[in-house]
Amino acid sequence: MPNGLDISKYIDATNLALLVPMLMLWWGLATCLLGYLIIRVNLVIVGVLLGAWAGAMLALWRAQARGLALPSGADLFVLCGSLSVISAVAAWYAWRVVLSIATAAAVCMVIVYIRIGFATAPPPHEWLVGVVPGIIVGLAVLIWSRRLTVVLSALAGAAVAVGSAALVLTEGQEGLKNWLGGAKLDAVPIAVLAGAIVALAAGGMRLQFRLPTLASKWFKPPEKKEKGEKPVAKPAPAA
Repeated sequence: MPNGLDISKYIDATNLALLVPMLMLWWGLATCLLGYLIIRVNLVIVGVLLGAWAGAMLALWRAQARGLALPSGADLFVLCGSLSVISAVAAWYAWRVVLSIATAAAVCMVIVYIRIGFATAPPPHEWLVGVVPGIIVGLAVLIWSRRLTVVLSALAGAAVAVGSAALVLTEGQEGLKNWLGGAKLDAVPIAVLAGAIVALAAGGMRLQFRLPTLASKWFKPPEKKEKGEKPVAKPAPAA
């Protein structure tokens, strides 16, 4: 860079290797402390995208039914906008149902994938094996959706954050391996990491469970006194 700031001397392979753990550290902290809210917002975003896709497909079908090659801009605007809003509102208020269905489908697909991968000649109805566990997990998520979301997001976020922080502080995988004791793992650093994960996860769970109460206190409008109302005097303490 002859006419600009040369930053190549400040960047080496070690700094680039630590960039991903640093990003994962912030992502883990956000998931641990605000995982419930992040999942709700992500479901709304997915709902907006699905609604826009459904609106585009419906507009294309209407255009082809009228003998046109492409839909008009007005049809795309109305259909994509309306379906995006409807699906976003549905994803926000019916998030338990959406999350339980998505979890049940994911569990079913994972079980079927594992069964087919290890089976030499899978039967034609192998997908039925994953239906029962998928339904059970989906019902559990539907019943205890908020508690499971808070607990799992706090644990996962704490594990990612602590592991990423350890990578950053020890300056990479080799440093972390040496700190853990090499081939013979030392119990002390493992206990330190486990304790940090448990403590951070406990704090994240407490914050996420108290977040609705804190939000209601923060955003509660101030009480207005009616005209002519006199303040009530507090009784004097007894002697």
